[in-house]
Amino acid sequence: MAFHIYISSNECSNCSETELTGIIKKQCQITKNFSFTEKTNTSEDGFYIKIFKIDNIECTHIWNLLKSRLNLKCAFVIKDDEYMGCILNWPNVFTKTNCSH
Repeated sequence: MAFHIYISSNECSNCSETELTGIIKKQCQITKNFSFTEKTNTSEDGFYIKIFKIDNIECTHIWNLLKSRLNLKCAFVIKDDEYMGCILNWPNVFTKTNCSH
């Protein structure tokens, strides 16, 4: 059971993998990445985070911590075979139509 989350924001350039592990506090892998958005023609530093052995409630908690620390608006997530897409549209976890990105 793994939770994959791809995040990016201007704040990510001011954050380290070590700091993120301190926020997440679960077995995980963290890799820096760089995201480009065609719609807004912008690029940002970011992270790919894979968290092991996590349930949906813990996913919500970790998302709220990351969102607050990194000023995140949305994220692309994959949770096992359950869901893949914008975190804010995750059925039965978040409201289905919150994402405007």
